[in-house]
Amino acid sequence: QIQGHFADFLERASIRLVRAEHLYELRERGGHLLRRQEAEVATLKDGRSALVTHSEVKQWAQQKAVDGHRVHQPVCSISHVWESREHPDPYGHQLRTLLEHGGYDMEIRYTEGTCERVLVRGSRPPATESPA
Repeated sequence: QIQGHFADFLERASIRLVRAEHLYELRERGGHLLRRQEAEVATLKDGRSALVTHSEVKQWAQQKAVDGHRVHQPVCSISHVWESREHPDPYGHQLRTLLEHGGYDMEIRYTEGTCERVLVRGSRPPATESPA
């Protein structure tokens, strides 16, 4: 029931979740975090939307595993400062910090014939010292 309320809240508040794959694809091409209006039309290499649709979230909320327990979809909430008045991440610093130093790793999960990449909390990479 909580998952259903969460899905309804996201839709009423017009909040869209960002796919982890999108963040990694942005980094691969040297990009930066997108503004919401840019993310609305962005797609992944496989053609899916960079943002999770409300219907997908509702499907997650209604899914049940074989044993009758709910299927859990990991969601990670991240808040960061906008780097400029016009753009949240004009030089890609926020994206790099999130993925390289934020302590998140990509995990591949397989469930019933599907494969998804998700961000999971991991150990922070060791700090590198600059030469003096």
